[in-house]
Amino acid sequence: MRGYPDIAALDVRLPNGLWLDEQCLQTAGLRPPTGYDEAHLLALKGCVSPARWTSEVLARCVTHIGTLHPVSLEDVQSLTVGDREALLLHLRRLSFGETLSCMSDCSACGEKLSIDLQISQLLLPQTKNPAYWYRAGLPGSKVQATFRLPTGADQEAIAELAAQDPSAAAGMLMKACLHSLTDGDVQLEILPEDAVGDLAKLIAERDPQAELILNSACPECGHQFDVLLDVGTFFAEEINHRLPYLYREVHLMAWHYHWSESEILSMTRSHRRIYLDLLDETLREATP
Repeated sequence: MRGYPDIAALDVRLPNGLWLDEQCLQTAGLRPPTGYDEAHLLALKGCVSPARWTSEVLARCVTHIGTLHPVSLEDVQSLTVGDREALLLHLRRLSFGETLSCMSDCSACGEKLSIDLQISQLLLPQTKNPAYWYRAGLPGSKVQATFRLPTGADQEAIAELAAQDPSAAAGMLMKACLHSLTDGDVQLEILPEDAVGDLAKLIAERDPQAELILNSACPECGHQFDVLLDVGTFFAEEINHRLPYLYREVHLMAWHYHWSESEILSMTRSHRRIYLDLLDETLREATP
């Protein structure tokens, strides 16, 4: 096989943007994963945290951020959590389509619910006035906080602790994002434990794409409840589920088309499907 087309990149908007040389870069280019990317991600199964998995897939598939090209692992780790979630949604759509089908259990009766979501409905508007540092008052007090939004690097740093003590990890994350606290003219040295939740709310208001909460209603008992959609974990499970199929596709295409493994793995999933569908059609016609 020779001369198959280059992989087209999709230009998307980032909710918050990457700050570089005092400029906010709010656009990015994405290409769908190739077989090589899928194989690399499959090898990471069970070996890295979800945050690191997200960094790995974005470092491979983000072609540019604004004028920044090429994009490194450190660059995608520097993106806000909301930007990374948005990129994962776009990447999932490039890989598997617009509809995202997931399952959830009713928190009241335990009934299993099937939920079909459209990715276009999960992507939130771009921030109108993005900033690296934000300043706002903590609810119910005169204390002013200067803070930034959490990044992928922050998530990776607390991943091990989060698995053991989520509350301690949340406190560590908030302290990492906090620049300063002032009460009038007085500079406060530490973030009080009872203010961790208040700071988390301020951050969530400025990066709503970071955590997608879905409102669901059980058709069996009528109970209404919220479901947290973890896009990275969902996308990773879809990729991992394809492990047997990836190498089966390589085997079939190498056997019938006599292409090398490297040539086949250089193709995206949708590109491979074109040839596999043609092959399936040809074999069916040849079967008496």
